[in-house]
Amino acid sequence: MLKLDFDTDHIGGSNNSESEIGSLLNEVADLGINIFDTARGYNLSEEI
Repeated sequence: MLKLDFDTDHIGGSNNSESEIGSLLNEVADLGINIFDTARGYNLSEEI
């Protein structure tokens, strides 16, 4: 299995709405990304 990672550090503190971030994450998943890095240091990325 190919492992592809998406770091969420750039969305955790962004001014984007939850809807926009949800759309982004859905697009990323559709492209085959199967690991989402949500380190606590990425602000709200774990909550979104």
